[in-house]
Amino acid sequence: EWMDYETTKEEGENKKFISKITIEGSNGENTLGGKILANNEVIEKEPDFSVGFPNANTSEEEAKKLSGIYKAEDDQGDSYYFRGDKSWLKNNIKFANKNWKIIRINGDGTIRLILADNNWNINSIGESRFNDYVANQEIHAGKYTGYTYDNVNSCTKNNPCEVIYNSGEFSNENFGGQDSDIKTVLETWYKSNLKDVNDKIAQGYFCNDSSYGSGTEDSVVSSLYYGAYERVIQNKPSLECSNPTKQNGSLRDYGGIYKTKIGLITADEMYVGGLIWNNQQIYKTNYLYRSWWWSMTPSMSVHYARIFESGYGEHNVTVNIADNVVPVINLKADVQVTGNGSETSPFRVE
Repeated sequence: EWMDYETTKEEGENKKFISKITIEGSNGENTLGGKILANNEVIEKEPDFSVGFPNANTSEEEAKKLSGIYKAEDDQGDSYYFRGDKSWLKNNIKFANKNWKIIRINGDGTIRLILADNNWNINSIGESRFNDYVANQEIHAGKYTGYTYDNVNSCTKNNPCEVIYNSGEFSNENFGGQDSDIKTVLETWYKSNLKDVNDKIAQGYFCNDSSYGSGTEDSVVSSLYYGAYERVIQNKPSLECSNPTKQNGSLRDYGGIYKTKIGLITADEMYVGGLIWNNQQIYKTNYLYRSWWWSMTPSMSVHYARIFESGYGEHNVTVNIADNVVPVINLKADVQVTGNGSETSPFRVE
């Protein structure tokens, strides 16, 4: 006889009740996110974003103590990001026969990786312009900071521009944008190097933050500073991405928020990782250090379109300059691994 939730005590008296409980699930202990949190204690102290870390004044004891993972909000929830000296970080992973560094656990549980070389240093796949056009004295110079531009649909939080990857090809058919040079370079590399492991790579969120920060725009003498520029000079990085807004509050037809298989690090991710604006004193032991490479973050458009790049610290450079390209991908949340993330026992994707 069936007993439901509404069964009274009197109706259930002197009855025999037999139940069966079935539990299904994956082995969360061996997922990459689970392993990261198991092998690293979350540091509660708020980082000082006004100085790079480590820097000339950082003792070895302090570098060891404050290098690790920190917690911050992104657009999907709680994110756990790595910061500091690579000697003390357990953020090394082997995937697709390549070395990578873990940037962070994203709020949706996926894990963001950046390419590394055989010595666990950040690794470029070569040089490229971000875009091949510098709009000197051009009203709309800024659009060439877009990962895509002349989009039919604006790339927003509620409607991110999804780059479809199907049958080994990438397509912008969902939003109709023109590709930047650097997008083409990254996707070509993906097809040659990651096609066989595509099932483990998430359709992740990437931020090409073309939100308005300050200045004027839409004039020949425009001096537009994007949102990230204002955050950086105020030492207030954020892992949340803003909609691609203009000075008048309307939406842009370039940049914004994307969902795709491959992209670049943001200036904010560089910043929370320990780099800092226009500072040459960052030690080469910071895990994100390498000589000049592109971020995905527009900085300004003062006749020329500019993007943040990083070397010892963050700078900005015109989009037609050839600079190093370092791929970033996101692994799915259920990816299983072995190892503990150290250089001698890196995580290995099963």
